[in-house]
Amino acid sequence: MTPDEILNSVSPPNPPRLEYGQLLYEFITTNQLSIGLELRATSDISTVYIAGAIEALGGGLLRSVHQGLPKKQDYDVRSALQATGLSDFVSIYEEPKSYSWRLMKFLQEDIYEYFDFCVIDEGTTWAGVGFACCLVERLLKPGGWIILNNLNFSFRESSNRDAAWVLGKQEDEQITRQVRCAFELLIQANPRFGSFRKRGSLAYARKTEAIWSMESRSRNKRDAIICDAVERARQDPEFRADLLLSPQSALSILSYGIFNDIGDVRFIDTDQLGPLAAMSDSEVLVVPLERPSWEKRVDESTLEAMLKE
Repeated sequence: MTPDEILNSVSPPNPPRLEYGQLLYEFITTNQLSIGLELRATSDISTVYIAGAIEALGGGLLRSVHQGLPKKQDYDVRSALQATGLSDFVSIYEEPKSYSWRLMKFLQEDIYEYFDFCVIDEGTTWAGVGFACCLVERLLKPGGWIILNNLNFSFRESSNRDAAWVLGKQEDEQITRQVRCAFELLIQANPRFGSFRKRGSLAYARKTEAIWSMESRSRNKRDAIICDAVERARQDPEFRADLLLSPQSALSILSYGIFNDIGDVRFIDTDQLGPLAAMSDSEVLVVPLERPSWEKRVDESTLEAMLKE
């Protein structure tokens, strides 16, 4: 479906963002990007343009995450998608507080390096957009694009500049273009991105290499299981004894048998607090276990007194 066909089928929002929608449409179709992610605060016709671009490519899906509950004045994107016959190309998620919460859900579902593109259409703060950029890096596939809007926004130049909640911010936070900082410090300075472009309020970058693949992430799996084991051993005497006597069996049970590549691991008692694991000369990973509170500790002077008795 072309942009003109979309515009003829639905009523544009007020104010219209037709040039922005056209730009996204051309970017997606030109670069053959069919699996997309959109992060926004309110509904907008740009979602329909993205869906039209995906349909024009022959199929795909846009996951559109909306931050905040819908308001009466919001653009009725669901009706627009139905009117254009593009509903099958969009899944809409509504998150009352933050779109980053839905990104956490995607990661929990193991959706790493999956999306061809992500449009961060709303967001004005370093904390919000910056965190989203870090999460999106994990979600984008190699060769995927990130697109940021509001590059030139600052609270000092916004329509809310005289609001009490804005004036309550420190001056540096009011005048800084925080989305621009997120792009320059977290994307342009990231060695895994390239092909940087800025166009007015928009910024683009392309992910250049894989880093969050299942193979890469599995390298931390053993350490994560050991971390859980040490934590459980502080509270569970029986499990702690199993770790000391039969570490392979205990760790396998802890991971429900899913992860078998534990390697050679040995657990030892220690009176140190917060000890770190280390490799022994025989290539065995030695993991200290803090002596638990339920074991009576006897210092050297007390032991000598006991022996004299």
